[in-house]
Amino acid sequence: MKLFLFIVPLTPSSFLNDNRKIIQELCFKTLLLQNYPNWQALLIGDEIPSVALNDQRFIHVKYEGVKEEKLQIATKYIIENKLHADYIIRLDDDDFFNSSILKEISDKDFDIYTDKFHTFFEFESQASSQQVRLWFPNTCIHKFEHAMAIYGTLANPHIKKINEQVRLIENDHSKLHPYYKGKRIIYANPKNPVYLRVLNRESITAKGSVNYKVYLKQFGYWNFNKFKKFENTYSSKKTNTFEIKYPIKERIYRFLQQLSVNLFYNYFLFKK
Repeated sequence: MKLFLFIVPLTPSSFLNDNRKIIQELCFKTLLLQNYPNWQALLIGDEIPSVALNDQRFIHVKYEGVKEEKLQIATKYIIENKLHADYIIRLDDDDFFNSSILKEISDKDFDIYTDKFHTFFEFESQASSQQVRLWFPNTCIHKFEHAMAIYGTLANPHIKKINEQVRLIENDHSKLHPYYKGKRIIYANPKNPVYLRVLNRESITAKGSVNYKVYLKQFGYWNFNKFKKFENTYSSKKTNTFEIKYPIKERIYRFLQQLSVNLFYNYFLFKK
C-alpha cells in the first residue's frame, strides 16, 4: 500500500484570527476524513493544532519561522530520520485537500499528479473559480524521489539557508514545471481537483490589495458550482453576499485569454 506524506507549514498562532482558525480546522478535517488510511503529515510550527492531537499520523516538528524555512526544516527532518514515502504533498494549512483523491490515485503510477485548472474557493461566500495558469499549483502530489531531488533555488532567496542543498519541494511552486517536462504527469479532472486554494479577505495578500473584488478577479470567473468531494467544507450558511459583475466585453476577453493560455500550455509548455 502506497504511503503519502504531507508537509504542512503551520501558520503562527499570532496570525490565527477567528476566520483563520476555522479555515485551519477545516484543512485538517479534510485530512482526517481521508478514505485512504496510509498517510502521514509533518506539521512544522511552534504549536500543533488541537484537531491534530492524539493522531499518530501527525508528526509535530517544533520550529517557528517563515514558511520557506519550515519547508527546509521538513526536508531536513525527512533526511535525518530516514523517513520514506511513495509520494510527498505540500499543503498550506489554509487550503482544503480532496478527501477522496488519495484512494482514487493509489493504484496509478506517475511522477506528479496535479491540477491543470487551478481551483480557488472564496471562504465567506463559498464561491469558486478555476483558471489555467502556466505553472503548477502549490499543492501537487510528487513522487518522493522528485520532491526530494536536488534542484533549483529556495522559494525566497533572502531567507537563511538551513540545508546545504536545495530540494525540489523547497522551490516556489511556479518554478516546478520545467523539472517535470518529459516526465509522467497526470492531471486531475477539473470537477475533482486535488485541492481548493482558499481565499479570504483577511489574508495578507488580500489586505495588500486596494479592493477585495479587484483582488478576486485575478483568480478567474467566479460562480457557485460545488465540488462533491469537498462537501464537508461547505456551510449551510453564508456569512456575506458575493457579487462580481462581468460586462460582456470582459467575459469575451476572459474566454479568449483562457483559450490562448490553454493552447500554449498544451502545445508549447507541455506539448502533447
